Amino acid sequence: MKPPDKKASIQTPLSENHHAEIEADYALWRMKDVAEQSLKRMCESEGFVRMANGPMSQEHYKSLLRQLFHHSKERSRILSHAASYLRGYQRDAIQTIYNHAARQAGCNNLALNDLRELGENIEGLPYQYPHPSTLALTSYAFYQIQIMNPIGFLGHVYYLEFFAKNQSKHYLQILETVGIPNSAMSFMKEPPVIDVGHMDFLMGYIQKLVTNCEDLEAVLFSIRVTAKLYGDMVTEAFRAAELPSHNWGYDYQEIKPSRDLSYRKVWADFQSPDLSLQSGGMGTPRDPL
Repeated sequence: MKPPDKKASIQTPLSENHHAEIEADYALWRMKDVAEQSLKRMCESEGFVRMANGPMSQEHYKSLLRQLFHHSKERSRILSHAASYLRGYQRDAIQTIYNHAARQAGCNNLALNDLRELGENIEGLPYQYPHPSTLALTSYAFYQIQIMNPIGFLGHVYYLEFFAKNQSKHYLQILETVGIPNSAMSFMKEPPVIDVGHMDFLMGYIQKLVTNCEDLEAVLFSIRVTAKLYGDMVTEAFRAAELPSHNWGYDYQEIKPSRDLSYRKVWADFQSPDLSLQSGGMGTPRDPL
């Protein structure tokens, strides 16, 4: 693959050119190249190898869906958080980011619907803590925004969209071979359709925000880290399926009393000495190890 123009020869790390301006076409070329390399390495991780070659069962898929739910419910918040750190000319992208965030909101419900189709009791899942590997993936995005270069968040978002657009069909076929019903694959099916619009958003971000080598390097780093952590999440989700419990405890911040009757019922069950929902819902969390 050849670079689109002469600016590809710029050496950014620790060089005097790290503030050098770059063109959007070059940034896109580098991002796509690094995403392809990172995707290849991710697919060599234990979880993706098991998905491709087995052994994999419906229990493994359900365990993965639980973590995909926890991760996807934070995606709109990650985008919104990033918008609050933009300054100067970067403010031109704020409205687009908020629109993008609004389109991401609620996509986690697809994972809940798939679990319900598989016969899972999902009543307590929205209030549980995620697996630490899932938390690492989500937390990294906030860390990149708040502690490192906030423009780097584009690498996190770009890689997730890149993976969904390029690999979802392949993994849908794998799920079919292990007997997952079509009605329980909505989370995997919908993103490629939705993400066509999301990729349009990303193109606008890149043109407005990735204007120099310093920011581009932050984005490329984020792509690599996101791919590694996503592979870890899939691996740990598969491992969790073979443990006695998937439950890491419950987040009281998610269970606070609400005017909504369903939330009030969950709160009442959680406060009640009758912890009959322990097996799949709200009871005292069992040791996940």
